[in-house]
Amino acid sequence: MTTSIASRKSQGKCSIKITLFSIATVTLIGSAGNINAQNNLIPAVRPCLADSFTPVTQSMGDPNLRYIDPEVLRGSDKIAYQDKAGNLWVGTLDATTGKFASQTGHDLLVDTDLANIDISYNGPEWGLDVSGTALFYTKPDVQGTLQMWRASITRSSGLIIKQLTGDIQPSSGLRPSFLAGTDMTYIFFLKGMLTDSEMVWAMESDANTVSPVINYWYPSGGGRFVAGPDPKQPLLVFVRQDASTLETQIALMDTASGHTKLITNDAGEKFEPRPFNAPEYGGELLLAVIIDRLTLAIYRNLGDPDGYWTRIEEMQLPESETNTALYSMKPVASPKGKIGINGISYFSLAAYQINSRSHPGDTSLWLLGLGSDSSGRFCRKVDEGSIPDKPQTRYEPETYLGTSDLFFYYNIENAVDPELGQIRVVNTGISY
Repeated sequence: MTTSIASRKSQGKCSIKITLFSIATVTLIGSAGNINAQNNLIPAVRPCLADSFTPVTQSMGDPNLRYIDPEVLRGSDKIAYQDKAGNLWVGTLDATTGKFASQTGHDLLVDTDLANIDISYNGPEWGLDVSGTALFYTKPDVQGTLQMWRASITRSSGLIIKQLTGDIQPSSGLRPSFLAGTDMTYIFFLKGMLTDSEMVWAMESDANTVSPVINYWYPSGGGRFVAGPDPKQPLLVFVRQDASTLETQIALMDTASGHTKLITNDAGEKFEPRPFNAPEYGGELLLAVIIDRLTLAIYRNLGDPDGYWTRIEEMQLPESETNTALYSMKPVASPKGKIGINGISYFSLAAYQINSRSHPGDTSLWLLGLGSDSSGRFCRKVDEGSIPDKPQTRYEPETYLGTSDLFFYYNIENAVDPELGQIRVVNTGISY
């Protein structure tokens, strides 16, 4: 049964009185709950609209090769991944079919000897700053210590490879910023071994000088940088756990001052916070968050005097679904110069049969739309479906907006091919 997770306002919580950024309140489009005089709100829970779309799934590349943790560069036809041997490749996508433009997708060899994803905790990631895009990844140095690396692809100089960290402590789990206004890319990563480690952030120009992220909640799935009032100085969005109550809330860190402020104060374990600009709210910056691995919640800044954002919407999968644990949620990138796709904010995610990142069992892929239809919302399953007695484990869906469709890319494990790295593409029926 669909259940609303109602917001609650806590008493006696102290807050740091700093204004990290201000967002003007705009008129709601459609129905998103009922606001009372105190700015409290009961989040709207709209049902999934009936959907009869049948996706078409295709294998990509050479079946004898491995394409691990593919990452699509937003606003382009480029996709990066590493192979089983630790090579970092960039391939080109066909905007019509969604498949590789070449047979194998091995279009550009960027670097070699990357760390296995089992110890790097993340594959290659795209970063963006005023100088353009670059790839960030984990690779051992000459002493065998895991370090952060950067590869930029320039027309004039070709590939430029740079080692960013050089500490005796290993670095892993890299998340770079993707902000056109910053002078350089900021990186968020794990410093040290698991038994003696901490999450930190740093500027790529001085990655050995790190700032710790205090009380970061490790199961939450990583932090993300978002533009602040000064476009050159980003904010860090992450999940923070209270040391005494173990309550998890979303926090914003001002990387200029180091001050951190909680922006949520409601119930539920929070995972994978992702900022996005919502066309449903005039392009306003909202926050998408997974709650208790069961609900995709949307938060909005309604001007609470203590700075807390309000949960305005909750999205869940259809009641008939058996794969219900939500992972790998991302807002879908918009066409160049647009906000959303045809006026709708879309989110890609994976739904696990078992609430375990390492052993998820059968997995389904979903595209959810926020929209402004008070009668329901877009909710589409986009995979080839389950096979009896053969769990299909699908990982980390990535999206690419081609000329005629929005495509999903993902890795798959199954009973026939249990080794991670087979890559597939599926259409979603979304065009613009």
